[in-house]
Amino acid sequence: MKIIISGGGTGGHIFTGIAIAEELKKKDRENQVIFVGTPNGMEVKIVPLYGYTLMTLPGKKFKGKSIIYKLSSLYEIPKGIIKGIRILKKYRPDLVLGIGGYASAPMVIAAFFSGIKTAIHEQNTIPGLTNRFLAPFVKKIFIGFYQAASFFSQRKTLITGNPVRSALLPENCVQDTKKFTILMLGGSQGAHNINTAMLDALKELMEVKDKIRIIHQSGEHDRIIMEKAYKNAGIEAKVEAFIEDMATVLKRSNLIISRAGAGSISEIMVWGKASILIPFPFAAYNHQEHNARVLSENGAAEVLLEKELTGKRLGTIIKKFFLNPEKLNVMGKNAKKLSNPHAARVIVDECYRLAGNESIN
Repeated sequence: MKIIISGGGTGGHIFTGIAIAEELKKKDRENQVIFVGTPNGMEVKIVPLYGYTLMTLPGKKFKGKSIIYKLSSLYEIPKGIIKGIRILKKYRPDLVLGIGGYASAPMVIAAFFSGIKTAIHEQNTIPGLTNRFLAPFVKKIFIGFYQAASFFSQRKTLITGNPVRSALLPENCVQDTKKFTILMLGGSQGAHNINTAMLDALKELMEVKDKIRIIHQSGEHDRIIMEKAYKNAGIEAKVEAFIEDMATVLKRSNLIISRAGAGSISEIMVWGKASILIPFPFAAYNHQEHNARVLSENGAAEVLLEKELTGKRLGTIIKKFFLNPEKLNVMGKNAKKLSNPHAARVIVDECYRLAGNESIN
């Protein structure tokens, strides 16, 4: 089978696509996967690292922008559709799968008008504008959380969970017992406000500083500042702008402090980790808070809104969990119950059916 996976912009969209592509290749090495994104998205850097071909379409962010910018964004759509048709003629795929992001819309629309089977995947509890727009044009809608089902046709929708890359699926999750390890994830590009709060939280952690270790994905801008702060505080820490080997740090962590993007929390759930979730307050439709609430309502995470985020508050919560390992254990088990480690396989099997290939065993 030949499939085009279209979308990107953020790590959550891209790594969803990578996980599906990996499952396609696992099922049959002869399967071909081509990614389509935009020239300015993270996919330009990430997709080639995994060995996949990436084509690009013109596309701009729409939501939250000025009227003039929105008009220019709309102008990019027909240009993207035209280029999408050219890509379809070149590669002749059996299926086009949209994973969200700016490139998803023109490519899926091009496939629809070219008579090619289409599907989309929505990672969040509250669907984004692109997937809401594309829903009438696709044969199947895969969703990561059941809460998104009310936005789509019941006949088309399948609850699959969010795919996680094969390298991140835990085989032997054994925590390092030497020190209480805190993994801080501000998203794929870091989060300045979380970094700043952690700087202030260090004062609260002085009494336990010799018993904790911190692994911090800071983003490039704050990396040096955070390194110096941990060193001056006498806290063992490893600070990286972007963590490539996420599986290793997830395995070592006792507690995760993270934004609440669908990709991040799906990885947290599949590893069965307790977490403090700090939703990005300006995410479209406030979807990160809705994502985080799913975990907190199931006893799998504690939510700390950014408007309530202070160093003292963050430090106090960290100490609370440090002193209550049983609570961490229960939260981790609850998170694991919410995960679906087989999401990619479910999606790929359905893609086979959509493409008319029933040989899915």
